[in-house]
Amino acid sequence: MGLRHRIADSGVKVPSNMIVAGDNGAGRLSNVLLSPDEIAGITQSAVPENPQLPSGRHDGSANILFCDGHMACGTRIKWVEKTPNVRRQWNNDNEAHPET
Repeated sequence: MGLRHRIADSGVKVPSNMIVAGDNGAGRLSNVLLSPDEIAGITQSAVPENPQLPSGRHDGSANILFCDGHMACGTRIKWVEKTPNVRRQWNNDNEAHPET
């Protein structure tokens, strides 16, 4: 679920497990993008692999902020693995949504 609209705090089922912001890529899209599945209306299949989302600017890792205010650091691969646990972090309903 990309950030197409604002979500009320009450709409986030598990704030400690939802990504809200983090280190993103470089270039013209760097200030608006974080999710590797949402590139300004371009589907992931159109941009199959972008090594800048999230960024690896900290020795190959990205700092990620969660809705409850805590931060975590990990490699880009950690944040975009196509596993249920990782996919839940990108969705306010805390569901994996394998279709994304």
